[in-house]
Amino acid sequence: MATRQPLALLNEQELHRLYSLDDLSTIAREAGDRHLVERVKGFSMTDIEGERASLVRDVINGWGEERFYKYINKKLSGPDRENCLPIAGSAIDIANLTLIVRSKIIGASGIKDHLIRSHWKLNQRAIDQLLAATDVTQALDVAASHEYYSRILSGARQKYEESKSLSFIEIALRRYQLDLGRRVFLGFPYSVGIELAFLILKENEARNLAAVLAGVAAGLPTDELRSLLALQD
Repeated sequence: MATRQPLALLNEQELHRLYSLDDLSTIAREAGDRHLVERVKGFSMTDIEGERASLVRDVINGWGEERFYKYINKKLSGPDRENCLPIAGSAIDIANLTLIVRSKIIGASGIKDHLIRSHWKLNQRAIDQLLAATDVTQALDVAASHEYYSRILSGARQKYEESKSLSFIEIALRRYQLDLGRRVFLGFPYSVGIELAFLILKENEARNLAAVLAGVAAGLPTDELRSLLALQD
């Protein structure tokens, strides 16, 4: 998992040092690699707020997800690769989708420089179609018509217009990965995919708990709070 979340390897002193830095490029160089440094070019600490801050977060998360995907795709084989690849692959595809859609929301230019170079089911042709969309709603329509992701992104445009938020995309991915994890648990033979599925399950539980606590604190109604949770059917 260190390929996906490299900061997990840093000790407390190293983390405190990162917290003290106020230059994004320096932080990227200290915490990541040259690929992350390249991905955050054009961003600065002074203009990171609102949706732009979310875009930077998406870029950094996408870099981590790509490292994890590459490890699985190149280093694993057999049932290990077969069971882990859909989980890691869907994460990078949806990360690219989110990056493109969010760039449409804020009118960001040069988004190609920040995209994940790898892809799973969301190939270059699909990426080009998303980039060519004139606005966020058209991009969501393109995503919802994708042959592989149409089921989990069904009604994407309506959900965005109702909420004015992209959180539903993350929730859709988490629900999809929970379903993938359940299939791995029931599968045979044993593979490292079972361990990954367990981690996905526990990570989702933590995020659901955080959403409940934040929602209750904000006084959200039950129906609105439930929409922030990724739950298995």
